[in-house]
Amino acid sequence: MKRINNLILALAGLFAVACADTFEERYDLAVNTDRYSVTAEAGKLPVTVYCSGAWTAQLTAESAWATLDRTAGSGITTIRLNYADNPGLTRSVGVVLRGSGLEKTVTVVQKAGITAPELIFLSKDLAFANGAYKGTAAFETNLPDELLRDVVPAVTYAAEGDAWISDVVYHADDEEAGETEIPLARRGLITFATAANATGEPRTATVGFSVTDADGNVFGDSFTVTQSADEARITLADDVAPIEGGRRAVAFSTNLGALLAEMKVEVTYADPAVADFISDVELGAGELTYAITANEGVEKRYATITVSCADLAGGVVSASSNITQRVTAQPREVSSADLRALFTAEDKSYASDEDHIDYLLCRVIGDAGNPNMDQNLNTGPNSITTDENDCTNYVQSLDGRYGFRLKFAAPADNVCLRGEQVKILLDGVTLSRESDPMRYTLRGLKAGNIEKAAEASALEPKARTIATLTDDDIYTYCALSGLEFSVKEGAYTNVREYDAIGNPCNANLSFAGGTQAQKAKDGAANLLYDGDNDAIYMLVNMNCGWRRTGRSVPQGVGTVSGIVVHTPMERWGGNVGRYSIRPFDEADIDIPRAAASAYATLVEWRLDKAVISVGAYKWNDNGTYTVGSAANSATQLVQNRMHATTDNTGGGARLYSENRMLNQTVTADRSYPIAIVHGYRGLNVSNYVPGDGTTMGMSKYTMLGFLGNVAGWYEWNGDTWTGKTNGIVMEFSTAGVGGSAAAVSFSTAAGKHSTNEAACSWTNASSYPVYWKVEYATSADGATWSDYTEAVNAATGERGFEMRSLPWCINNSSTRTSVFDTANRSGVYTQSDFGFGLVPYRFVLPAEVLGKAKVRVRISPSSDVIATWNPGIDGYALGQTHRNLRIARTYPFDIANGVYVEDLSIQYK
Repeated sequence: MKRINNLILALAGLFAVACADTFEERYDLAVNTDRYSVTAEAGKLPVTVYCSGAWTAQLTAESAWATLDRTAGSGITTIRLNYADNPGLTRSVGVVLRGSGLEKTVTVVQKAGITAPELIFLSKDLAFANGAYKGTAAFETNLPDELLRDVVPAVTYAAEGDAWISDVVYHADDEEAGETEIPLARRGLITFATAANATGEPRTATVGFSVTDADGNVFGDSFTVTQSADEARITLADDVAPIEGGRRAVAFSTNLGALLAEMKVEVTYADPAVADFISDVELGAGELTYAITANEGVEKRYATITVSCADLAGGVVSASSNITQRVTAQPREVSSADLRALFTAEDKSYASDEDHIDYLLCRVIGDAGNPNMDQNLNTGPNSITTDENDCTNYVQSLDGRYGFRLKFAAPADNVCLRGEQVKILLDGVTLSRESDPMRYTLRGLKAGNIEKAAEASALEPKARTIATLTDDDIYTYCALSGLEFSVKEGAYTNVREYDAIGNPCNANLSFAGGTQAQKAKDGAANLLYDGDNDAIYMLVNMNCGWRRTGRSVPQGVGTVSGIVVHTPMERWGGNVGRYSIRPFDEADIDIPRAAASAYATLVEWRLDKAVISVGAYKWNDNGTYTVGSAANSATQLVQNRMHATTDNTGGGARLYSENRMLNQTVTADRSYPIAIVHGYRGLNVSNYVPGDGTTMGMSKYTMLGFLGNVAGWYEWNGDTWTGKTNGIVMEFSTAGVGGSAAAVSFSTAAGKHSTNEAACSWTNASSYPVYWKVEYATSADGATWSDYTEAVNAATGERGFEMRSLPWCINNSSTRTSVFDTANRSGVYTQSDFGFGLVPYRFVLPAEVLGKAKVRVRISPSSDVIATWNPGIDGYALGQTHRNLRIARTYPFDIANGVYVEDLSIQYK
């Protein structure tokens, strides 16, 4: 068995030797791979050549970056390709191997050394005029110069024709690109030349410049060349530079936009001795900019900036900008008349010409800090500031002919003191004109606009009467002669002090219902009239401490001085005449205290402390008075016909109301609702106690209340208004009375009133007719009457007036049931036309009312429009007639509604 095993092993060895000799491997020509990829960094690439015989190796093309360490050999051999750093795009080289009659090529690709290759032209559109010009297109790139220097730019024309772009050449530029998004960027240039355009039409071409890497990726950009058929053009605007100099820009245009960098800029000076004040001239798209130094001389300076461009034929196109630099502007006075002529219907800002600083020389007739300069405005439903007044002042021409109102930007800017002569620098001031009447305001003034020209001295007012006032007198200081107060009782401002803006007269005033004293109203209008039966309102703001000092207004006839203004005064009827007067202080009211008048009193219903009984009627102050009660008796002043407190007609004068509607029912004659209630005529506020009928140190009862449903002021046919109205009637005789004129005076308001001050209100449960008229009728025999004729308002020259509410307006109660349920809101609203006190009126009666057996003067509604509540805080500035509601026969307002009147009098002369 052992011998058999040995034999087997010997045979196996012989078999192995025989196989080796028979299957030895041979290589004709082979490599491991025919494509290699190497990094951008320099290195050596081993390539193994498999060949049983001799072989050769060489590069496919001469290369500056790759070499072989050997180029021939035999058998299996490894050669090495040496390659350098690659600073550019992906590149490749081929190694050609030949042996055994065969040929193989091995491709070696070296990766790019640039992470993000880019080439971008800085301007993609270059514009040329007709002509032969050299153009330059700059680009930024991170491609090395050696990649681009052999690249030929390609020109593509948009239309067939001559090749009009030539000499297209690449230029390396070693300058860094500066701020750019291209990493490691540098600048390069493509220059070219254009030929003249003889086609008569614009033409375009595209110039491309790009390279391709070993992977077939193209990197490059192109720009468009546009050539017009127009001849070359450059335009430049002239410029007037300010004294202070600085950087300036003038309009510049050209159809040679591609040649801005090649354009020549030259500065010349009119006076060689005054030169070099212009520098840093730069051309840009649409403008030429330059720097100019300040002109510290006394003469203007002149220079010319010329821009030119030459074509390849030597032709030149150019344009010039003439530069004028101003000198220090000289002051120039503008007269008041000339300044007024510059105002227009639209506000505009004043601007002096380049050589002047215009100013208005004038006299201050207002005063910084005076509280009676202008009407203060509400800033919210229950808020007000004095900013409007504090920002206001007045000036007039030195001769007093023309005046201007001044509105300063802020109270601190108001630095004009009364009597000073000032210069108002006009530049930047807004000229604001208002018409009907024409008046002129300078707005937006700052303290810097005011220069004192002379110290303050006494002012001499212009002598005027009401009749001789004209629009030219507005905002001037005038003295109106022959005036007397229409209401010769009470203070200069008979207002409800609880509502007044915080002021010296109510500083210590307290009110139990604190939320009902909003202190958010300002401005009172007191009426004066003269012997010509003309009237004017005197306007006084609440911060005038002299308005309520414990003394009654003067009783005589005299002069009132002040600034003539036009202010609608919404709380006082919205029309207080074309002209009003604002006294500077109480010294402007030069009226004797001794009683006197240009008119005689015929009859009057005027209640004061001395008159607490009227005829047979006495006020019952025991708290049992009820409006419309059947228990009314002769001991209560709730009667149908009231005797006059002063009667110079023989005792027959009577006052009565034609409104007999209580609770929607027409009552018996004896229940005509006339009541006496307290008013706002106190001389001071030392004992102003809410709810006390003796408040304000004056009479206990000063007003007559005509109470009834609002529908009772109208005549009805069923539920249809007939067009006729009822009124408050004064009936008296003028038999034996002669004269040239007559008038009726009264003060009035509407709403609710009670002995509790807090209930003096107009609310959404108490409406009243808004528009009223005064009319008269006469009877020669006492039985046959003429038709009623409307009288003219002595202050406005118009017929009628707009009724205002009693001062206090309470909030819309959530428990109130009325047609305004949807308007229920909490809070207190002081709408712009809620009253502030009874408004005094005077209406002119003709002489024909004298010498008559009977005369009737009636105050009655002239329209069916009634006052309505404006709901919500957002509506505080809206008038009470906002909804334009019209009366209905069953209008659901309670009988506590009333029209309140005081100081009813008939006068004549």
